[in-house]
Amino acid sequence: MTPIETTTDRLMLRDRPWLLGIGVSAAFLIFVGITISEGVKGNEVTGPVIVTAMFAMVFAIFVRQEAVLFDRTTGEVIVRRSTIFGVTEQRHPLAGLRKAEAEVDTGHSKRRLTRPVLVYDKRPKVPLSEIFSSGSAAETAAKAINDWLRRKP
Repeated sequence: MTPIETTTDRLMLRDRPWLLGIGVSAAFLIFVGITISEGVKGNEVTGPVIVTAMFAMVFAIFVRQEAVLFDRTTGEVIVRRSTIFGVTEQRHPLAGLRKAEAEVDTGHSKRRLTRPVLVYDKRPKVPLSEIFSSGSAAETAAKAINDWLRRKP
């Protein structure tokens, strides 16, 4: 997640996985072409149809835009996720928000996977992303949030 708006009253972070979306879409279209080509030739198309369906599922599950708005005027944190199935929105209070941190996936992955989470005084942690990812995006988001929280209006 990268900061796209930073003022005293508002902070907005957004994650748009352009590269993933374009890559999965290209693979999907290639296999659609292969399926049509094989079907026109009269060949078996079960394999290409299965692979095409798998790329469609990968797109539906993993390609999503996530945006988080911290707003001092309303006293809320709004987490908005957009997928091909629609938009979901969660609202959380700014009151009691202590900090943000990069949560590390404790699964069986050999790579270090993280996601940004909000840490409250008396509430459970709130993940800002449903998906853990490699790279420094979670740390960048946590730093931007913590810097904004320290800034007084």
